[in-house]
Amino acid sequence: MMFLEFSVWGAWFVTVGSYMGSIGFSGAEIGTSYLMNNIAAILSPFFIGMVADRYFSSEKVMGVLHIVGGGVLYFATGLTEATPLILALLIYNSCYMPTLALVNNISFQQMDNPGKQFPGIRVWGTIAWVLVGWMINFVLGPIYPDVELTTIPLKLGAALSVVLGLYSFTLPSTPPKNTAKQTSIGDTLGLKTLKLLKDRSFLVFVLVHCSFPFH
Repeated sequence: MMFLEFSVWGAWFVTVGSYMGSIGFSGAEIGTSYLMNNIAAILSPFFIGMVADRYFSSEKVMGVLHIVGGGVLYFATGLTEATPLILALLIYNSCYMPTLALVNNISFQQMDNPGKQFPGIRVWGTIAWVLVGWMINFVLGPIYPDVELTTIPLKLGAALSVVLGLYSFTLPSTPPKNTAKQTSIGDTLGLKTLKLLKDRSFLVFVLVHCSFPFH
């Protein structure tokens, strides 16, 4: 699960800027395209807190999101105008980013000792990111010259997304945890975490990242 999760992301994310440049996108348009990933990351906790964490099993939500996302990503390969492609990437990322929390939730609920077991599982995500990049450059590269300038990485990401979506339905049942819990707007927005700012180390961490957002 973890290997496939990051294979999907790594397959297209690194090379999509090169592809967009090859079809005439400006630097600003390419930057805006990558911004869609960040916007989706901001929105995804609302979805997790209001829907996935209260009404549906995590593995089923993840399965649907990856299948739908794979379809959207494949559809995006046929778009060559900036605005439609950027909007398609926003929709795709809105499907993908919530799954990052879902894979963690599934992992933690199925482990006896997450503190010891999770690192060994999470590292497979990093391995996947590296291997899929190597595959694009050293396996597909010799077959398809300038593969990074084509839609092949996007199509590979779409295919892997559908595979993971189907596989998700075979994962152990991970039912919602907060079905009987009344969730406030503050809980959904994560306002309670603001209390952590009282901790000096956490405050410095936040200030540094706010000062250098691209660090």
